[in-house]
Amino acid sequence: MVRPILQALLLADQVYQDRRTGKMIVAGIFNAVATKRDPLPGAPQETKPESESHFKNLRMSPVESAGSTWVYINLTNVHGQCELRLRYVSLEDHKVLFESNPFSVNATTPLVTLERALPFPKLPSVPGDFAVELHCDDEILGACRVTVGHVD
Repeated sequence: MVRPILQALLLADQVYQDRRTGKMIVAGIFNAVATKRDPLPGAPQETKPESESHFKNLRMSPVESAGSTWVYINLTNVHGQCELRLRYVSLEDHKVLFESNPFSVNATTPLVTLERALPFPKLPSVPGDFAVELHCDDEILGACRVTVGHVD
């Protein structure tokens, strides 16, 4: 079997498609995630006095998640149909934390470029280095590294 060529594998906040042109718009590309540490039970919480706020009588909570993550895939050299799968893997111990159901792409000629945008589950907040891997028939085509860290 001839392997497809992975031209792009990106994590993004959102992927849109322009209805008129068909172009894919990948917004908010990232490769690092900062998660907030859970406060210790009984620890005092820091709050700003209302006078320091720009908005009176408005209680704002910190944004912890901007929404779901999307994966943008761009492939060429696809001969007929091939089955793909995404995996989220720890780079420390190479353990697969989760993976997608298989999905297929089909090309009438290997010269065509195929694009896919798929919703991805919320990334776990465990600190470390991870990879989103794209596999074709259990052979890795490429990966996108993701670093997860804590902020105070």
